[in-house]
Amino acid sequence: YIGQQGPGGTPFPYIKNIFTTDKNELVVLCTTSSGAVVYWFSMDGFLMYTIPIEKENVPNPFAEEKAETFFSLENIVPDYKDRKLYLKVDYFTSYIDESSRVQSGVEYITTLIHPFDVENNLYDFPITVPPYDEPISEGFSKETFEIPYDFLGITDSGWLYFIVSTDDGFSLQMVQSNGQRILKRKISLDRESCLYYSFNLSREGIISALIVKKEKAYVCWWRIDSLVQAVIKN
Repeated sequence: YIGQQGPGGTPFPYIKNIFTTDKNELVVLCTTSSGAVVYWFSMDGFLMYTIPIEKENVPNPFAEEKAETFFSLENIVPDYKDRKLYLKVDYFTSYIDESSRVQSGVEYITTLIHPFDVENNLYDFPITVPPYDEPISEGFSKETFEIPYDFLGITDSGWLYFIVSTDDGFSLQMVQSNGQRILKRKISLDRESCLYYSFNLSREGIISALIVKKEKAYVCWWRIDSLVQAVIKN
């Protein structure tokens, strides 16, 4: 068995996810009370890198611009080809009511993907991820609220995949790692009839989901990879 230090090591903290790279290297993502820890092992199971990701070492480009800014580290995903991590961070600020000048909530700022070079211990330039615009109607008025997507992962071709639940299923957003192209699609699913669901992204760009309902459980696949390639060719 493999632990924190490699073969026969001590038990891991809570394991959020496990990945394997093209070099058959094992990447274990754990969560702790102080943040996240990524353990990167060689093909033989020996520890190469331990990357603690705590609040004080997550980039916050809005710390000096806006007062009372804070962020949420939603997910961490490794690259399949390079020794690189992608941190998906949502940024917020305190919302001040104009009439009373009292803090009355939080306001979403933006979402950034921070690529982290594991070998050189450096962050690359962040990638901006557009939010999902959710329209809310109340009486004769209609407002649009920005909601951050959840980060599914990155493909071999360099597309970042994001997903968020909607009234009629899910909204899917694909962003090129250089930020040049953004694609959006819908996935129809009756979430009210689901007891449980979990999505997964393959390195080729195929989305699969384990869906559990009262009477049965089944797996679905969506060939988003073919859709992306068709858009690029056209």
